[in-house]
Amino acid sequence: MNYYGPIFLLYELSTPFLNIHWFCDKLKLTGSNYQLVNGVCLITTFFCSRIVWGMYNSTLVFHDIYTAWQQDSIISSEDSPTGIKHGLGQNVTAPQPGSAYATGEIMRFSTGARSVPLWLAGAYLASNATLTLLNVHWFSRMIDTLRKRFEPAEKQKAKKEEAEPVVQRGVYENGRKTVEVEVKEVRSRRRG
Repeated sequence: MNYYGPIFLLYELSTPFLNIHWFCDKLKLTGSNYQLVNGVCLITTFFCSRIVWGMYNSTLVFHDIYTAWQQDSIISSEDSPTGIKHGLGQNVTAPQPGSAYATGEIMRFSTGARSVPLWLAGAYLASNATLTLLNVHWFSRMIDTLRKRFEPAEKQKAKKEEAEPVVQRGVYENGRKTVEVEVKEVRSRRRG
């Protein structure tokens, strides 16, 4: 976890933009160009840090936990990467992913033949998958919110016309004049 902790802290790159977005709402700058630019920065950093970077590293975590769980014997930490022969027979100076030395380095502080209990691996992987799905959900909600907040003037005008009363005038056969007013009641709910 010491390796992946700082990597997953990069999820928080989008948080300052989220706070600025909130402050724009409180300072009555909703819909301003400042909030639009900040919203684009928020969505971009959220997508890059939480969706792309996060899913990539979640995949690496899944792979490493599976490798650690499958590891039946622990390679001692005194093993050296020099002298390890790989597929073509060349010596390497750094551990390659999936190599015996790399697995030994991952597992060097563990105790016991089976270092990662199945329940722990399952709990961690389930929580990681849940948080990744929540990030995808929040991202879709952010796009919907920004789309509604900055909808084109034509749509706003159409909504305003729907709320205005419709007046119709008529004359009966007997000469009586009528005026009919049709009002559509539009309720908006204040979020806040």
